[in-house]
Amino acid sequence: MKGFLLILTVVIAAHSHAQPRKLAKYLYTLEADSTLLSVYQVATREMVKTESEVLERLLSVRGISKDEAENILKKASRKSAYRDDRALLTHYNIVIGYYKNGEPFGSLTLSSKTGNITISIAKSQTQAYGRVSKSFGKYLVSVLDNYGMLKFINRLDLEGFN
Repeated sequence: MKGFLLILTVVIAAHSHAQPRKLAKYLYTLEADSTLLSVYQVATREMVKTESEVLERLLSVRGISKDEAENILKKASRKSAYRDDRALLTHYNIVIGYYKNGEPFGSLTLSSKTGNITISIAKSQTQAYGRVSKSFGKYLVSVLDNYGMLKFINRLDLEGFN
């Protein structure tokens, strides 16, 4: 019985690890005609003392090039883009939204603080969860820097990408 549970745990872990990659590959096939990179200032319930302090404020939005948008999805499709764990804190401050004909069809939602990533497909309401690897995190920091958006994120809040 213990052996069966161990095998089941390994299979579930491998399947959940593959899910974000599969969704990223699927998003790549849809070929966005525009992609927006957004940075938010976020303070979730876990991070503040009172409910009135909860905050989500948009700091910056920029369109990114088609090549850069495709590169992000290519890298997100690789196994090396993810760690095997996930942080518990529900903090997200970076959103990469993919659009076709002005309609959102998918997004990558990330936390620079925890490294968590959620990949979503809009129409099917499908989501996959993971945590970015150091190499993918460094790449995302370079994208933010290239588009002048790194200045909106406190350097201490980049610990999830390191």
